[in-house]
Amino acid sequence: MNCYYDSSTQVLNNGGLTLISAEYFPFGYELLRSVRQSFSDKHLKDHGNDSVKLAFESLVQKKKVRAVFDGCDQGAAVSLDSSLKDIIFTELIRKVFHARINEVFTKYRDEQ
Repeated sequence: MNCYYDSSTQVLNNGGLTLISAEYFPFGYELLRSVRQSFSDKHLKDHGNDSVKLAFESLVQKKKVRAVFDGCDQGAAVSLDSSLKDIIFTELIRKVFHARINEVFTKYRDEQ
C-alpha cells in the first residue's frame, strides 16, 4: 500500500475509504469513468426522483465495468467464488457511486 497511496491518504483512512490493491487499479479507473458518465446534473434534471435508482441500476449492469473487474484477478493464486465477487463488485460500485452523486447534488443545489 505504501507504493500506491501517499502517507496523508493512509492516515486519513480510518475505515471510510476503500483502498484497492494495484491489481484492481484498471477496474478503479473504469469504474470512476463510468460513474461520471452515468450520473450528472443533466441526468438529475431529466429523471428527477428516479435518477439515482436508474443510474445505479444501469451502472451495475455495465458489462465493460464487470469485465474489467473480473479480469483483475486473472492468474491470482486464490480466486473468490462468483457469489462473493458479486457482493464485492456491487459494494464497490455503491461506495463510488454514492460519493460521486453527493458531489453532483452539492453542485446542483449550489446552482439553484
